[in-house]
Amino acid sequence: LAASRRNPGLLWTHNDSGDTTRLYLFDIETGQTSATFILNGNTTQHVDWEDIAVASIDNDVKVLVADIGDNNSERSSLQVYVFTEPRLVPGGNTQNVPLESVQTVTLQYEDGPRNAEALMVDEATNTWYILTKSTRTARLYSIANPSLNSSSTQTLRFETTLPAGLVTAATANANATEVLVRTYNNVFYWQRSSNESFASLIDQTGFNLPYQEEEQGEAICWDTNGQTYYTISEAESGNTAVYLYHYSRQ
Repeated sequence: LAASRRNPGLLWTHNDSGDTTRLYLFDIETGQTSATFILNGNTTQHVDWEDIAVASIDNDVKVLVADIGDNNSERSSLQVYVFTEPRLVPGGNTQNVPLESVQTVTLQYEDGPRNAEALMVDEATNTWYILTKSTRTARLYSIANPSLNSSSTQTLRFETTLPAGLVTAATANANATEVLVRTYNNVFYWQRSSNESFASLIDQTGFNLPYQEEEQGEAICWDTNGQTYYTISEAESGNTAVYLYHYSRQ
C-alpha cells in the first residue's frame, strides 16, 4: 500500500507474483477501484512485486514498485520501477491506462541474494531501504541516491539486523520521522530524532501498535498527513473479500 499524493483519498496497491504489470488506485472510503495502470516500460516485468512507495525524488512525486520477492534466495538482481505519479483527470480513461515513462533501477545485495517484501524511502536524503524477510531476523539494506537513469546494477549495503521475523512491509512518513514495520503478527513503530540514522533507529526496540490480525497480512502505509496508518491482507482468489483497516492517533 501507498497513499497517493496527487489523488487525495486514494491508495496505490498491486498484486503479488503471477499477475501482469498492473497497479490499482482505489478509494479509501468505498474500496472501489478508481483506476488501473499498466507499466509499459521496455524492461518492466512482474517477477514478484512485494511493496510500493510514494516519495518526493528530484522535486517530483514518484511511485516506486519493488520487485524484490525471492522466496528461494536465488535472484542475482532485483528491480524497482519508478515513474512520476499521474493525476487522475475527471472524465478521463481509468481502465488499463498505459504508463510508458517507467525507469528501472536494478539492484543487488552486497552479500548475495535475499528474500524481501519491504521497501521504504528516507526522502530527506533519497536513501532507499529494504528489509529482508526470514523466520527470525530481518536484515536492513540501503542505497543512497540511486541513479534512475543507469542501466548498471547498483549495490545495496548491509546496515543492521532487526529481531523480527517474517517482515512483510515497511513505511516511513513523508519527513521520515516515523517508521512502521509490519510482520504477520505485529506492527512496530519507531520515532526518529533529527540526524538519527535508520540503522540506529531500528537497533532500538520498536513500540507495538494496535493491529487487527489479518490472514496473510502483507501491506502497510501512512496516510499523507501521518495521522493514520492502513493495513490490508492478501487473498488467493478474487472472490475472497479482504478488508482495509485504518488506525488513527488517539
